[in-house]
Amino acid sequence: MNRILYYWTAVVAALSATANAATYLFSYYPDFLDFLFILHALIFVPFGIFVVKNRGNPNKTSTKLGDLANAAKSFLPERTRLFVALIVVSALFTFVNFNVSIAHLMNGSPEILDGKFVQNNHGTVVQITEDQFHLLKYIQLRAFSGHWVLFSVVPMGYFFGRRNRPFREKKNSKVDAETQDRMKNPGISWICPKCQSQNPNSTFKCGKCGTVIG
Repeated sequence: MNRILYYWTAVVAALSATANAATYLFSYYPDFLDFLFILHALIFVPFGIFVVKNRGNPNKTSTKLGDLANAAKSFLPERTRLFVALIVVSALFTFVNFNVSIAHLMNGSPEILDGKFVQNNHGTVVQITEDQFHLLKYIQLRAFSGHWVLFSVVPMGYFFGRRNRPFREKKNSKVDAETQDRMKNPGISWICPKCQSQNPNSTFKCGKCGTVIG
């Protein structure tokens, strides 16, 4: 499943980047390009799974540089620097791309109403030429596709590092049994089966990695 999600995000990222680049190359906007907006929905499946699987990361909300570095290694366990650089570049590109694009769409979205080319801003209509209509349709696609790139690159790095792992990690029943025995004996600390750190007997959550037992 991790491998499938990695390929999923890689394909969506490639399609999004291609769509964004194409907006600079053509002047006529064919109707079938509206189909690309399905990517807006497709990116949230792997991104949502990525968010859910990282809810327990103890370093994700920290502001300490060391904790942020550990969180990055946890999110992107392989080729961390490469994917961090890719994510940073994607984030900067998305910010600039969106703000430049949205400046051209201040009067509304390009539409065809009663056979006329217009920009419609919540009922406020401004008539435009056909050439302006096609240009603004590409700019609209450009604004969205920048976000598609970012929201697919982030989970792509995460699932790339886990592409050879099972989607649901199997629990080590022997380790779990030993851990639970320690929990039943007062005054004895228990060993986290994930990071091997010692924890007080009064807690069921590892203070270092956030693993919950019991």
